[in-house]
Amino acid sequence: MTTDSQQFLGIWHSSLTYSGYASVYGKIPTDGTISRLFAEIVLAPGAGNKWDFTLYINGAPTALTVEISGGADVQGSDIVHEIDVFQGDTWALSIFPDSNPTATTLKLSLVFEGVAEGESIHGGIAGGTLASYSPSTVYCPASGKWRTYTENDVKAPCPTDGAARDLFQYSADHDFIMIFRKNGANTALTCDTGAASSCSDLANLVDLAPGDLVNLVYSHDWDTYDDRIYPRYAWTFVADEDGEAPYFSSLADGNHGAGGPSYIELHNGFRSSGVEADKSEVGQGWTFMKLYAWFSVAPGAGENLTFKMRVEGADGNLTCSIQDAAQAANDTVNEDVIDDWDLIDLTVTGSGGCALGRTNTGLVGYKAPSVDVGMGAKSPILELMLAGVLD
Repeated sequence: MTTDSQQFLGIWHSSLTYSGYASVYGKIPTDGTISRLFAEIVLAPGAGNKWDFTLYINGAPTALTVEISGGADVQGSDIVHEIDVFQGDTWALSIFPDSNPTATTLKLSLVFEGVAEGESIHGGIAGGTLASYSPSTVYCPASGKWRTYTENDVKAPCPTDGAARDLFQYSADHDFIMIFRKNGANTALTCDTGAASSCSDLANLVDLAPGDLVNLVYSHDWDTYDDRIYPRYAWTFVADEDGEAPYFSSLADGNHGAGGPSYIELHNGFRSSGVEADKSEVGQGWTFMKLYAWFSVAPGAGENLTFKMRVEGADGNLTCSIQDAAQAANDTVNEDVIDDWDLIDLTVTGSGGCALGRTNTGLVGYKAPSVDVGMGAKSPILELMLAGVLD
């Protein structure tokens, strides 16, 4: 994006910014509040320059905003304002440069708190170029930006007990059908745009257990299909234990196998990197636990693929390793306690002969529930990282 004009950042697809709100907005699938906006940049804006980061709801700016200005500041937060949001609202983040600030890397995070207990919100965009419009069935990750004809590539492991509900699909085209998938099978959570460009299913619910593999699938029934149409979607996870919120990450690149480490985001992952600073995210005082990993292929006899939590550039406590003929592993014993502004990410490292495949992860962020009667936990649904967009 440019350093001289306003851009909007899509909530569910953190690698894309556009000049128009309508091109990137996400849907909010359940009622709640959004608060605690943190922003961190690598290079200060410069004397007399600044960046403004603002939450927009339904196309309009809110009071939740952060300014970083001058020749020294690289962090800013708004922990005062709390914005009420409602099911079906749209949202995006505005990035506004003033006086041509220095190009830099940006990391953002914010907090969603559901009105009902245990709620967190997730979503994605079915982005990425397809080889053709046929076949018409395309698989998407539980959270993030990607699409593929191979379902194993996007099966993310659910890290805790709960349920999926409140499915929204929007900004697609007519005759799109979106279905929530569990362990490679369709569920009742589905919607069909018909002749419209959006749809929702607010009636059905899908029970989920630790280790269940989740993703979405969409299909269309036309003979001509423009692969520049990127369906967007959102859904609600309701944890059995209030205070828990799952993080899902499915990676589009297939460079995981022998070697590493490769660094990946905890949430909304798209591509890995050999540079940790490209993928670390801004933490907000959560406890992370219940790490689950899924590999699209088995590593092979005598081989392994190891996942580790990283905190401030060092290995954390959470770790698991997929071995031999297995495709899954987990760590439900260890925990990592994160402070505000800690930089967090995951690493994946393969043994010398590990097969090449795609990685999917799920883990739980936990925050003790609010004391207010009827309020859910402050679920860390978005630890959003952007690399190299402010240029």
